[in-house]
Amino acid sequence: MINSEVLEALADDGDTAELDDGRTLRLRIESDPSDVRDLWSDDCYGAVAWVEDRPRNDYGYPPDRPEGFDGNAEKLGIGRGYDRFWWQPPADVARGTEQFRALRTLVSDLLEFGFSNVGLEVLEGENAYHEAIVVNAAWLGGVEPWSYGEREVLDDILSQLLPELGLEVAS
Repeated sequence: MINSEVLEALADDGDTAELDDGRTLRLRIESDPSDVRDLWSDDCYGAVAWVEDRPRNDYGYPPDRPEGFDGNAEKLGIGRGYDRFWWQPPADVARGTEQFRALRTLVSDLLEFGFSNVGLEVLEGENAYHEAIVVNAAWLGGVEPWSYGEREVLDDILSQLLPELGLEVAS
């Protein structure tokens, strides 16, 4: 049985939690090698287009908004502000709301850091070098930044892993 205290101990890469049967769970977080554009959804995150820095007219004015981007679009910067992009939020996200601000931050983080792969490893015993032996593992890819230790993410991974081990999650 895995209780909420075990899951609360798993928040960052390498965190471990002891199970009642003597085994250990270890949280692993790795960069997802997939291109962010392959996992992107305009319906979920809004549309993005990189800003071209070279002027398009004789007066030196910066380029206009990309096609399909209206007055609700914003220019955002990542990587110390050197890389800039246009972001057109989804139509159902109202400007000025907490949801709008949170989505703007998430979009910037996704473009700067990308998605992650999150895994749970079941450890049992040690090898001759005193390293934990991984006896089973389950992974979930395409996880948004900073949501690694959220209960929903861990529950999804546990649903793959625990039936094989004969364990259940306490509600």
